Amino acid sequence: LFESKTGRLTSSEFLSFLHPADRESVSKALNRGLKEHQDYSIEYRLIPKNGNVRWIWERGKILVDFLDLKVTGITGVIQDITLMKEAETN
Repeated sequence: LFESKTGRLTSSEFLSFLHPADRESVSKALNRGLKEHQDYSIEYRLIPKNGNVRWIWERGKILVDFLDLKVTGITGVIQDITLMKEAETN
């Protein structure tokens, strides 16, 4: 559903799959987490190549080397919550 030529999505490839209305809020949440070294939790919509919109809940933990205060990575959980969102609207 989400393919990359390299097998790993780049930031720009990931953003291309985001619903246009969610791009700014997702970017802000990620950038704030990276800048402030804080965990984040966000909901957003992805539009895979088949066009079926999927709702996603993501919680990320920013990994920091506290000796030099640099971000070393992000770990977290991504969950498809589409069925839950559909049940809320019915």
